[in-house]
Amino acid sequence: RKVLALLAASDEEDVTQLGGFINLLKDVIGGIIFGVMTISFLILLDHRGVVHFQSAHNFRNAAFQLLNDPETIANVEESSDLKFM
Repeated sequence: RKVLALLAASDEEDVTQLGGFINLLKDVIGGIIFGVMTISFLILLDHRGVVHFQSAHNFRNAAFQLLNDPETIANVEESSDLKFM
């Protein structure tokens, strides 16, 4: 809907003007914040067991296995110049 409104906007509401750019920037930032909040809420619901996303569980298990791999730990230690205990 916003895209059509921007395309049909008159010269006074031109996006290339400062006011139009600020409105576009607000829309982009608002969309990003809304998306992050939605994903965070879904992760919370998955963690609490309200909903079940198998892909989230698979990702968590793969990340856990990867971080317990001795070769991965050695690579991280080498690249960060730290030694994990």
